[in-house]
Amino acid sequence: MNYIRINRIHEKDFDSIVEEAGGERIKPNMSGSKGHSADYILNEAIIELKLVREEGLIKESRRKKVAEIFRKTQPDRPVVVLDSKILSQKELRKYYNLLEHPIQTAVRTAAKQVHDTNLRIGSDITRVLIILNDGYTALSMEEFHEIVGKTVRNDTSKIDYAVAEGIYYYSDRFDNYFFPRFNLIPVNIDKPFPSYNILLDSWNKWVEKYMTSVVLGQKKFDDDRLPVIDLNFEIDGIEYVKTCPPMGKPSGFWPDGKRPRENTTGMERCPPVATCFPKLSRTNWSKFKEIMSDESKLQDDYASWLRWAKEQEQQGGTDLQPFIAIDIEYEDFISWYRKAGESLSIFTLCCFAVAVFQTKISSIIEGAINKMESNLVIPSHIFLLTEEIGQDRAFDISSIYYINETSGFERNDIIVANQRLFFEYALALASAYAVQMGIETVAYEKNEKYAWT
Repeated sequence: MNYIRINRIHEKDFDSIVEEAGGERIKPNMSGSKGHSADYILNEAIIELKLVREEGLIKESRRKKVAEIFRKTQPDRPVVVLDSKILSQKELRKYYNLLEHPIQTAVRTAAKQVHDTNLRIGSDITRVLIILNDGYTALSMEEFHEIVGKTVRNDTSKIDYAVAEGIYYYSDRFDNYFFPRFNLIPVNIDKPFPSYNILLDSWNKWVEKYMTSVVLGQKKFDDDRLPVIDLNFEIDGIEYVKTCPPMGKPSGFWPDGKRPRENTTGMERCPPVATCFPKLSRTNWSKFKEIMSDESKLQDDYASWLRWAKEQEQQGGTDLQPFIAIDIEYEDFISWYRKAGESLSIFTLCCFAVAVFQTKISSIIEGAINKMESNLVIPSHIFLLTEEIGQDRAFDISSIYYINETSGFERNDIIVANQRLFFEYALALASAYAVQMGIETVAYEKNEKYAWT
């Protein structure tokens, strides 16, 4: 199911809003032909409308500077969340200074326009900037309002009031939420602006018609826009993610109220999580040697076999695909071998090792314990922590630990740290390590601080 696309807001839309409120567009003969001109006049106010559509994180130069700010907050991680709440006041100012450029440009241009128009029309006019967010999704509703206020107050004395507005659209492809905003920002309260309430009422009426058109199916235009979604970019192999805000309440459609997340990893099945190799006792090795006498890879004697097996372990295995020696019993293999109809070889032994491993790992995965929902005390276990980030499981980070809480034998060892693994993949890998270490239990926890809900 695709997202519903919604029409952008254009100047002609705002023309109708101002006209409904009793205002009109400023014509050249109303303000003179020279200088800059504002857009509208409404009773005591002249109004300039600015549409902000530039996505603040689209420019590479700005991305690099933003990455520099946030990388220090989350070192040694392959995915960095652009969360302004974790920044110091100094770094937060630097971050907002970077993101305010499109707004700053609009404010400075508008200040010139309303000022010049004011000089030509009359000194008692109230100068108003209406700045509409129509696609700057790197800023939340609150952030946009805050930056508009800061920029207007700091960068000009030629604007008496600003109005930060927009229609913020969120969707999970089934539920769609729209949050219209039309927030007044007083700058010079000595100037009256009673027409704001009239304009707000006209805006609300227009929004109601707009929402009706969305429900009934709008006429489509080339510049339709999508809902607010995660923004992400990569610099020097590190992924930076500005997560989409939560939608406000659990879904009434999706099971357990949890909205589905994307998976752009391209994985349709779990990758291999182990390199399996047969582990043979002296007795079992001797039995296999008798029936596989021409198989040179069993080596000439048991000591040579152990050395060769050790060489295979040193050559094979990675953090995401550990080398696992699987105990093989001769009788179990013969029973399986007769059923499987395989030819007898060292390769067949390895295939049997994989079959044994799959039985063990499946049991561990099925018995995995959610640590947040269980009061069980598990002295020795493998612990998996997955941090879900945003709308896409490709951004998730997982770490795996060996935990021993037995008195006198306490351990908390990192096995895998901060790898880009979503939960299901990470659970399989954690269970593989449990098989490797002879541990029966995997406990897990999901950190949903930045998860999309």
